[in-house]
Amino acid sequence: MDAKVKELFVDCLRRFIAALNALNLYKADHPSAVASIEELARALRGLMETRERIAFAVGENKLRFEDEQTDANNQMFSKFALFLKRRGIAGLSVAPGFTASELIAALEVIATDPKILREQG
Repeated sequence: MDAKVKELFVDCLRRFIAALNALNLYKADHPSAVASIEELARALRGLMETRERIAFAVGENKLRFEDEQTDANNQMFSKFALFLKRRGIAGLSVAPGFTASELIAALEVIATDPKILREQG
């Protein structure tokens, strides 16, 4: 993987974390959440310019994209991987043509406590 793709991958992860944090603080239509979600969408589309589909694998303390993985010593990415793992998420995949509403729906599910999701069915 070349340096530009790795940079785009890392940017997507940072924006993903920021969007989830924004949704933990605000409703999806709040200006701060909207801005974070739009930045994530732009980052994902930027990475998709180099790939047909994006798929991240979730490990115990790292995330993987193709042959690249995050550093287990990077606290931000390690905590994010653990956060996803605790929610039973082994991977994330994004297909071309995703909409803002699909992205928001996915982020809201990921941000919701698994206990609440189970109670809601």
